Amino acid sequence: MTTRPAAPADAVATPSVIRKRYATQLAAARIRLLYQGSMLPTLFMFINGLLCAWLLWSPERYVLVGIWVGWLSALVCLRILQVAAFRAASSDRQADPVWKRTFLAGACVSGLTLSTAALVLVPTESFVQQAWVFGLIGAATLSASVAYAASIPAFLTFAVPCLLPPVVYLFWSGDIRLRGWGWLGLILLLALIVVAAQVNRVIQRGLMRRFQNLALIEHLQQAQANSEALNRELARQFEERTRYLSHYDALTGLANRALFNERLREANQRVRQGGRSLALLHINLDRFTLLNDSLGHDIADQLLRQVGRRLSAALAEADTIARLSGDEFAILLDAQGNLTTLARITTRLLAKLRSPLSVAGHELVVSASIGIALFPDTARDVSTLVTQANMAMQHAKHLGGNNFQFYTERLQARTLETLQLEIQLRRAIEEGQLTVYYQPKLDLASGRLNSAEALVRWHHPVHGMVPPGDFIGLAEESGLISDIGEFVLRRACRQAREWQRFGWVPIRVSVNVSVHQLRQGKLVTLVRQVLDETGLMPEYLELELTESQLLDSVEHIISTFRQLRELGVKLTIDDFGTGYSSLSYLKRFPVDYVKIDQAFIRGLGEGSEDAAITRAIIAMAHSLDLKVVAEGVENAGQLDFLKAHGCDEVQGYLISRPLETAAMGEVLRGSSSVAWSHV
Repeated sequence: MTTRPAAPADAVATPSVIRKRYATQLAAARIRLLYQGSMLPTLFMFINGLLCAWLLWSPERYVLVGIWVGWLSALVCLRILQVAAFRAASSDRQADPVWKRTFLAGACVSGLTLSTAALVLVPTESFVQQAWVFGLIGAATLSASVAYAASIPAFLTFAVPCLLPPVVYLFWSGDIRLRGWGWLGLILLLALIVVAAQVNRVIQRGLMRRFQNLALIEHLQQAQANSEALNRELARQFEERTRYLSHYDALTGLANRALFNERLREANQRVRQGGRSLALLHINLDRFTLLNDSLGHDIADQLLRQVGRRLSAALAEADTIARLSGDEFAILLDAQGNLTTLARITTRLLAKLRSPLSVAGHELVVSASIGIALFPDTARDVSTLVTQANMAMQHAKHLGGNNFQFYTERLQARTLETLQLEIQLRRAIEEGQLTVYYQPKLDLASGRLNSAEALVRWHHPVHGMVPPGDFIGLAEESGLISDIGEFVLRRACRQAREWQRFGWVPIRVSVNVSVHQLRQGKLVTLVRQVLDETGLMPEYLELELTESQLLDSVEHIISTFRQLRELGVKLTIDDFGTGYSSLSYLKRFPVDYVKIDQAFIRGLGEGSEDAAITRAIIAMAHSLDLKVVAEGVENAGQLDFLKAHGCDEVQGYLISRPLETAAMGEVLRGSSSVAWSHV
């Protein structure tokens, strides 16, 4: 609905606008004023006529005077009936032009009736009678000039027939006295015209103000009506928008969580009544947080809109497609016959999602992790169905993303095991079950140990040593990695300082940093605090961050690295060569070392491809004034290759396995004066 904008109030009340807009009403008002004001002049004319008849009555003229009085009486009765008929008519009928024509005709006849008294009945020899008759006629005309002044035509229609014929007659006669009366009549006519014009101007001004006020009132009423209509329209739109937003996602236009739950309950009823099955697909976009932090919320929102459109286009047969939260979607499907059909549909969906997207000049490729649960095959109620689909989605994400997983009882058992392991890991942190091992690094130029990587280990009171691969990933998913990282940092710095106090050759200790610690924004403060507490010089602390994590919040990581570099802390890119960082990114990070991933080191003896990559990494790092560390060195051939191509430091089982604190201390004490003997 649209409302026409109202004109300004002063524009709707100008005289020209009023005359044009209310022409009919103005005319009707003038006619109404004429009829309302005509009764008194008519009665006054009748009284004046009777007085004239009395003054002029004589035996010689009683017939003419009688006829004139009879005509006057009939005329007055007709005028009175005319006024009564007008008053009885409706407002719409009163506006009919016929009433004006009738009034003008009556006024003209009335004027002529009075003038006949002066022309026919007044004796020429009686000055006194002439004075009285002309005076009474002038008085009647004077009263009419005020009453009929609402309309100049009406006044002239009465006054001119009333006065002009006697004036002409008096001027036409040769009698000087009668000519004097003619001059007096002419002056009276002109004076009455001036008076009538002035009265008419006052009446017209009053009518104009009246209709101006009416126009303003109508304007205000129209403005109020428009305002009320606009308020109703806004209220309706607000109600519709509120109803829409209560059921649909504002960003993508898909169903929101509330509508999804409602559709889920409806599907539950259909399944229970009709014996059909239902499939729930829980979709989570892979690495969406990285994209959001790197490219910004606006681009992330545009991406979500396009993903929503792709989901709708790819699964038009879906009962409901909903956006549950930031990058999580859910799809309800009537089970397509069997698991094979569902797998084919989901595979096609994953392929369509991975098609490149162009968003604000960026070409993006998005993958997803999808969990599928079936009702009532695996779940007995819809809340369990949602939980199972989420569980399957988490498992798909744990497997690296860009895949789908069906919920199985085995998956549930594994999930319960993971939950139990998380509880035990929390207890391990609280009860001090974690410890730190150290794996030495060898400086190939000097042949001495110059650093060691601090590695966390878990001595479970029941299960013994828990492999790091069993709990590090869980710690990252649950957020416990931050507490573990702080523990390792404090223990390694304290131990390195303690070895220095023994007088042994100082070595760097390298500690792995998780992206969770970087996101918290407290890493620089923590490092500074630990160094102050332990007394370790910053150059003996090295922090490692894997290459894949560098792309998560790039600008924030660069800022954090610069602050750590200003402290004097050494920085290393771990697992280099396995991520997707480019040289343009690498040169922006203020790091000191790159550590070649052990996957390339293991392949040195199996072919030339890994060897070529390793040589390229070493050459590239040296061109950027970075030192190179190779991890996973397990045989002499690998070590010889790395020496030959200028690698700076090596780490692996050939040098040493990770050692407990005491064993590492013995190694340091024995290598203080001689080169590392295992090489």
